[in-house]
Amino acid sequence: MRELTPEEPTASGGGSKYSAVALVGTPQEHVRNEALLKRFELNPLRLPSLEHLWNVASTGLCGFVIGGSVWRELPESDQRGMLRRICAYSTFLFVRVCVDGLAPSVAHTFSQDAVEARCGLLDSQKFCHGQDCDVTRVDIGVLQAIARLLESAGTADFFPLGLTESDASLLRLIAVDRRYPNSPLTIRRLGTRELAGGRSGARVFLLNDGTAQPFVTKVDEAERLTSELRRYREWIAAWEPSVTDPTFHSHLGSAAISYRLHAAPDGDGVPAPTLEELRSSEWGRPMATSIQMAGDLFLAMTRAVDRLVALNSRSNDGSPADEFWLDWPIRDLAVNGIEFTIIDRNWQPLTLSTLIQKAMSHLRPHLARALVHGDLHGRNILMLDRIPAFIDFAWSGPGHPLVDLVRLDAVVRSTAMRMLLDKRSMYDVFHGLYIDGSAAEVVLSRHPAIAASPLAGLAVRTAAKVREAALTVAQVYSLGLPDFLAMTCVVSAHVLANRNSGSGIERLVLSAAGSEFMAGRV
Repeated sequence: MRELTPEEPTASGGGSKYSAVALVGTPQEHVRNEALLKRFELNPLRLPSLEHLWNVASTGLCGFVIGGSVWRELPESDQRGMLRRICAYSTFLFVRVCVDGLAPSVAHTFSQDAVEARCGLLDSQKFCHGQDCDVTRVDIGVLQAIARLLESAGTADFFPLGLTESDASLLRLIAVDRRYPNSPLTIRRLGTRELAGGRSGARVFLLNDGTAQPFVTKVDEAERLTSELRRYREWIAAWEPSVTDPTFHSHLGSAAISYRLHAAPDGDGVPAPTLEELRSSEWGRPMATSIQMAGDLFLAMTRAVDRLVALNSRSNDGSPADEFWLDWPIRDLAVNGIEFTIIDRNWQPLTLSTLIQKAMSHLRPHLARALVHGDLHGRNILMLDRIPAFIDFAWSGPGHPLVDLVRLDAVVRSTAMRMLLDKRSMYDVFHGLYIDGSAAEVVLSRHPAIAASPLAGLAVRTAAKVREAALTVAQVYSLGLPDFLAMTCVVSAHVLANRNSGSGIERLVLSAAGSEFMAGRV
């Protein structure tokens, strides 16, 4: 959480509907606090117990102060849980806690419990604890800054469909907090776009307040977000430290992680084109524009591939991997009597479930050997000016060395490749790319119809780049082309079954890679 930079407190800070400060405990504990708050036009609200606090906490508080008498009224068995609830309630509000009166065992673990509940280092300006509950002049400045932040977040015209009011309020707060203190606080309009969901089912939003650096927020249950941040710190931070700056936020029962997208050093903060934009540009814009867009996207894909090679070349230290799941759709459909049939290199039928079963037998001994992102798809690779930013680390950790790269190729292929040739010719394209390892420019020179489409050319160049990178990673683990083809079959079958069941492209990829893998000729 970014630290607030409070101004020198003044007596003219009143009038905000968020100026109330809850004082929990006996009147005697808060005599000085009440006088100081009133002096600076903050509204002290005396409450006898924490249960009263929860009844009013969502009505306009900018902070709360917990006196030591509160703990003497609670059984020792309840103190730790209540402390965690206080710590996790909001990362935006000011909190001061008196630990005098806590059971010694609870007081001993207080700091550790607070760090875990708030998913990171404690913000010493907004979260304070000690042997008393006296508010200071510095605290007054922080409270006034928080009241202004809450007021500003409430002014944004922001009504994303399907969100609860508490979730929408949290997104507004994050938007303001991301800009503070270097930019003006007020956000009059906050653009939002919900991104397609992934494996976790969490809701992910791209937010933009009109600046060149948008950010992404993932809204989910606090427990799952906490697990994700632990995975990020354990497996990912050393690979890509602070690039997206994942930060935990909570407020009024809602929780989220926000990711920052950085401007590129070789641009002026102009967002890179998306694959969807390129697809429509081929018939709606000058060809020169499409060629430039395809070049920008390939540069971004190249950088993404290079980053993944660095991550996937890191060996796992023996930790167990999450259960591999990409083969589940084909497996479960077959159990229910639903089978896909593809053709092999001799144009004979091949049952897809049989291919995937054999591919998984080949892959299974290596499913926990490397460090991986673990859930790589289009939503989880975001770009600003040709710089890829990876987000969503809920499944990061040990995994198969080739799964990230092969999934990246599938993202581009399933979106960008066009069925521009007859089936046999398209089969030859994929055989050249995935089996022979032909250079992209060789494949494009052989098939001018493919080369004529900047979008399809991007898919060819990405496939060639990914194959080369995947074999480089495979060598680290004494693996080879059969492993790459087996993973390509599993990922392509997942796309075919789960996302694009009518795709001729994926069927031909499976025909080229699958028949060679099944025949054992590679």
